[in-house]
Order: sequence, then structure tokens, then C-alpha cells
Amino acid sequence: MGQSQRYVEQEAPKTVKRIIVINFIVLLALSSCAHTETVSEISNYVDRVSGAVSVSSAEISAGSSEETSSESFPESGEEKISSQNDALESAYIDLTKTTGIKYIDVGGSTICTILDDGSIVLWGTNYNGTVGNGKKYEYIQDDGKMVPNSSPPFRNAFSSKIVDVASDICSYALSENGELYMWGFNYHSTIPLPFDYMLYPQKIKDVQNVKSVALSTGLCLILDDSGNVYHTGIMIEKFKSPYEYFSAFDFGELEVHEKFTKIYLDFKCANIYASPIAYIFLSTEGEVYIQGMIDCSKASGEDNFYFAEPSKLDFPEKITDVAASAFGIMALSETGGVYIYGTSDEGLINETLDTKISENIYKKNLDKVKQISANGDNPFAALTENGEVYVWGRDSHGISEYPSETYVLLDEGKMISVPVKLDLKNIAQISISEFVGTAIDADGNVFIWGDNSTNEHIEFK
Repeated sequence: MGQSQRYVEQEAPKTVKRIIVINFIVLLALSSCAHTETVSEISNYVDRVSGAVSVSSAEISAGSSEETSSESFPESGEEKISSQNDALESAYIDLTKTTGIKYIDVGGSTICTILDDGSIVLWGTNYNGTVGNGKKYEYIQDDGKMVPNSSPPFRNAFSSKIVDVASDICSYALSENGELYMWGFNYHSTIPLPFDYMLYPQKIKDVQNVKSVALSTGLCLILDDSGNVYHTGIMIEKFKSPYEYFSAFDFGELEVHEKFTKIYLDFKCANIYASPIAYIFLSTEGEVYIQGMIDCSKASGEDNFYFAEPSKLDFPEKITDVAASAFGIMALSETGGVYIYGTSDEGLINETLDTKISENIYKKNLDKVKQISANGDNPFAALTENGEVYVWGRDSHGISEYPSETYVLLDEGKMISVPVKLDLKNIAQISISEFVGTAIDADGNVFIWGDNSTNEHIEFK
């Protein structure tokens, strides 16, 4: 699920635009949390507006600008909850009063942005405290029931500017000084702190000079300025096969690293990435290595590939960037080509149109790509040099329907193996998740589409 790259300087945004494409709310990340609401209870609490809507930032009302305080709520069992806040300023904000969105990332259903002053604003689903607003959950009353609701935009500012922010089942922010802050649900010890929930950003004091972060469900990697790689969470290196991994998962026997632990590599690491069940490393020579598991059933003829040790994938060109999902790895080459190590079962490859490079690697029929994006289990996206956006893979939440009038959720989702060009122009940056697509154009306009359950506090008139 969440991973991102540092933002590139660009013009401050002039407007914010929103496309609402569905009226169906889904159960968001409940499988990994102890929560008792049913899908029907959640879906009953809202009847979404369908159709395409565009608004300017002057038309957006985004909650109170007053300081917030910790929420009072019942705690269950032995949960340890921290309300420590290492941000200098924390408040709900009105997006009309911001000085500009410089960068956007979406993980699951939490949208993360960096403003031009180096502060961060998060909003959307706050089921695990991922927004960092002092609340463990957001709730609204509906027919006598308390059901999950989304948080309005909430700003946290720090002692130094933030250059990277992302969210999964927890969230992180990385400062220009290499300081790492984390908050949210500490699933499988992803956060190296002795709490189950952190309601605000907390500085991780055990690490310094952090250059890059990769976050997924139960996994976290960091790369420091010296090229050292450390990880927390599930001990992927403990398993020798998919059977061992899933047996340990099913019986609650997954072992974890509670502190950042060094991974010893026999190559120099330039960047890091994470899928829900794998680490991916990009070397300084442009080579890609994987440790863990990728579901490549159709491409490989086997159910899964599992790599107990970091293993090289033989892409035919030097790779400059990687994006990963549970079902495949997407690699961007120095010439702008896009390669997939993955499965046609999830729509990631098309065995008729795509070029087969090896038994497990295909080249997509896309050229001159400058950015790629993937998150969690589902769609892949590519941004070309001329500002066009393409999406493919499994799409269960209207990510490929921009700007569709209405999208009806399919039982298994749509499998799109041929990239779909979206009706977006002159785009400078993209980020995509299973639920939401986001983009910023060269003029600083922000576009958000997909599952409308993440933004109900922003009113569109």
C-alpha cells in the first residue's frame, strides 16, 4: 500500500478540482483492525452524490481552523495509546487559506499533501489515526449507530520542512534534515515505539539522516544518507516459501522487528520500495532486487514467487524508479520504458500486446514515461513526458473512470490490461491507490477522483 517520492518544486496551485464518480462506500482496511461494524452498517450511513463535479479552491470549506485536542474515547483491552505530539503546530485548516499544494500522495484512502511552507495536510479516512489529528477514529451518528467517517484537512508543521509524506495503515513524514516522524496504528510493530496507536506525529529518535522511506502494511524500510537500509515490522527474511509465510500469518505466529534493524546488502542501494509482502531495492547501478513474495501466478506458472534473500530481477535496461503492488513490480527505465514483473490475472500485463522480455518480465506498450505509481493490491499508473496519465490493472473503485458519470462496483473489479488514458492534461505529478487517484498539473491544479468516501468533509457547491 503507501510509498512515495520526494516532491519536485513547482508552481503553487491555483485551484482544487474534485471528480465524484461513485456512490458506494466500502469497508476500508477493516481486515487488519479489531473493528465490529459490518459492511452493510457502513454502507447505510451515506448516499453519495454521483456525477462529475469541478470547483475552485474558493468554493471549498474544509473544517475548523481551531486547534484540536486529543479525543476522548473508550479503550479496549490492553491497548497502549500515545497522545504525544512532536509537531510544532497542529490544526484543522481551510484549504482556501493554504499557500499552495506542492506534492500529493494517497495511501489507501488517506490523502497526504505537502504545502509550499513545508508543512503537511492530511485528510480522508482516519480509521487508524492515520491523519494525525489526535483522534483514533472519526465517527458520525447515523440512525443511532456510530460509523466511520472521514477527517477534514488537518495540518501539522514541524521544526524543518517536510519533503516526503505517505500513509498506509500508519503514516510517516520525512524532513529535509533527515528526521522521521510516524503515527497511526502500530500494526506488527511497523512503528518502533511501544504503543499500539500514536494519535499525533512522533519523532523516531533512534534513526537519523534518513534519505528515503518505504511503507506498507506491516512493513517499513528506511535508507540513510550513507546507503544503509533498516527495517521494522514483519520478519520477511524468516520464511523460505509462501507456505511458511501464510501458515505463520494464519496462526498468528509472524515474528517482527520492534526496532529498525539493518539489512546487509552486497550492493549499494539508491532507493527502497515496499509492497504488502515484499521489499524492493534499487541499486546505484540501476538494478532491481526483491526480497519477499510477489504473486506472479499467470506470468510464472506458479502461485507465488518467494525470495528469502535479496534477488536480482533481470530488467533489460537501467532502472531509475520502481512502484510495487502485491501482484507485481513496475520499473521505469532510463529511456522512459515501463517494465512489469507480475501477473496477467490482475490485469498488469497483456500477453498479446506487451513485449515478453523473459519468463516473468514484460514491457508495456508505453513510451516516454516520466513517473510511475502503484499502491497496495491494485491499479498501476504512468505519467508521460507530455503530461498524459494512463491507468491499468484491477480497478474496483472507479480509478480508470475519470471523469465518469457513475461507476458501479463490480464483485471482482475490472481487469484492465491495456492502459486507459484518462481525461487529464498537462499533469506534473500523480499518485494512485486502490480507492483514489490524485494528480497535480503544471499550473498547480489538484485533481482527485475515485471512491468518494474519503472526502465528505470538503463540500462542493
